[in-house]
Amino acid sequence: NRWGMGMKRVLEKVRRGRGTADSSRDCAARAEAVGAPHLTRAFTRFHHGGRSWYPVPGMSDSPRTRSVDIVVPVFNEEACIEELYARLTRTLEPLPYSFRILFVDDGSRDRSAALCEGLRARDPRVGLVRFSRNFGHQAALTAGLDLADADAVITMDADLQHPPELIPKFLEAWEQGAQIVVRFDFKDARRN
Repeated sequence: NRWGMGMKRVLEKVRRGRGTADSSRDCAARAEAVGAPHLTRAFTRFHHGGRSWYPVPGMSDSPRTRSVDIVVPVFNEEACIEELYARLTRTLEPLPYSFRILFVDDGSRDRSAALCEGLRARDPRVGLVRFSRNFGHQAALTAGLDLADADAVITMDADLQHPPELIPKFLEAWEQGAQIVVRFDFKDARRN
């Protein structure tokens, strides 16, 4: 859609360091236009020494130098949100990384968005993007990846198909030089 492509171009411009206050305002205006006023702050960029960055509450004061963003597309997952959050924080807090959890609500009709909003209110490391309607898993994943701004980004499904407890192994592979780490579960696969 036109909003998504325009947003992508503006985000890419800002990411490359050529963004301006106008680009940030444009993103914020687009967020307002689609009924996502909570994104306005997410699109506010600060420029320091020619380099742009997001101010992330709770991360700037941390002695941890590397950051990880967890992108979680959500669609009608109210039964899993709290457990996913608990397992993610229990897994990530002992690790030597600053982290954020970005929930992307893909037009859920249940209480998923409200639960994510509650987590966001309790924990500044939690972010929430809400779509006005269901655009599909890939669109939610793409939006989350576009907004991720960390040294490493991990994508997970909200229904706990991807165990958060495997994240340390993913990060270990990343620290050893892997640019992409993928988990395959062959337990249920048929063998020919």
